Amino acid sequence: MTQTDPNNVEQRTGYGVEELQVMGEQLLSKVKEVIHEGNVRRLIIKQDGRTLLEI
Repeated sequence: MTQTDPNNVEQRTGYGVEELQVMGEQLLSKVKEVIHEGNVRRLIIKQDGRTLLEI
């Protein structure tokens, strides 16, 4: 799990960006966990830099 640069323009505008890397088997459980936390506005699932799903 990595977080983006704290000096990122997006974070200075009032919201944080977090980037997670998980294996395919762990993807569903991680999505459920993040949504259950209740503080997610946008979820983007990428593979090799290509966007597969954006919610």
